[in-house]
Amino acid sequence: LHKEYRRQRQMCIRDRVIFINNPLSGAVLLLAILLESPWMALLAVVGTAGANLASRGFSLARGLRHQGIHGFNGTLVGCAAAALGGIGSTASAALWIVLVLLGSAATTLFLEAWGRRFHRRGSLPPLTLPFCLATWALLALAGGLLPLAPDPAALPGSEALGTLQALALGLPRSFGQVFLCGKLSSGVLALLATALASPLAAALGLLGALAGMAVALLQGASAASVAQGLWGYNGVLVAIAIGGIFHAPTRQSLLLAVGGAALSTPVSGGLMALLPGLPQLTLAFVVTTWALMLVSRRSLPALIPVSLHAVVTPEEHRQRYRVARDVLRAFRVNLCRRTGAGSPPHASPGVPEAVRQRINVL
Repeated sequence: LHKEYRRQRQMCIRDRVIFINNPLSGAVLLLAILLESPWMALLAVVGTAGANLASRGFSLARGLRHQGIHGFNGTLVGCAAAALGGIGSTASAALWIVLVLLGSAATTLFLEAWGRRFHRRGSLPPLTLPFCLATWALLALAGGLLPLAPDPAALPGSEALGTLQALALGLPRSFGQVFLCGKLSSGVLALLATALASPLAAALGLLGALAGMAVALLQGASAASVAQGLWGYNGVLVAIAIGGIFHAPTRQSLLLAVGGAALSTPVSGGLMALLPGLPQLTLAFVVTTWALMLVSRRSLPALIPVSLHAVVTPEEHRQRYRVARDVLRAFRVNLCRRTGAGSPPHASPGVPEAVRQRINVL
């Protein structure tokens, strides 16, 4: 049991909720959740363990389990159960733990079913949809049996905040709200964890949060809700996903990422009206990202998509893009010289010598 606990804790540390696969970042995220609430940290570990145990029990892909793919939805289920469910008594706490284990295991089975059904190249990723569905199911099961906490988005807050102050507080808290953490310290640590794994992802997330919160303020959202990060966390996820994870980071993908982050705010408002009484969680992120991925494939050919099996960090995607661009430019230069056509007008003079030598060999 002790060995199994250590294994699940290591998997929890390699969490990929904000598209990061870095053990140090995962440890910082776990600390952020612990600062928010020891109960939330416990359920986050339970959720990660339940998701990975289901993966192991059904002999699913070991690599996905070790990379945190099978665990991150379970982590979020645990965080949501702690934020939206009350502890009450010891019996209710034990029942919440059982429900989180079941819900997190269901997210793994959902991911596996999704992968088998939509396994073609270019298929949409499930993102955090399993987390949303499992959490709603748990809340439905717990209704009437277990104490529920109010939805954080419905809590009243102080209006004595200026716009700039609300935005400044909301930026780090938007990162924390991805895990349903409302404390400023937790948000700062979540932002730090993202920056440790990928400074580019952290920068994209900040731009996305700022865009989402700015649109919320223009739509009349209260400064208090903006300061809590409730209108920025979907923007964080959309901007990172579109700007550096599923597309190579370029100027075009940056513009689309910021625009998508801004779009996530009205999408969230629309979902609130469409699904009254349900916490929105990260559904706006899922819907907005899917829509942008579909639009970019059909209408924006300049964007360079990244296959799901090749997803790593924005920095690595950027480096691959630059190498591929240099190889193509060097090939054009070499081809024009060999055919006597001279150098192409847009050839890059700074092609690396190693790349030029490889092209000459070809």
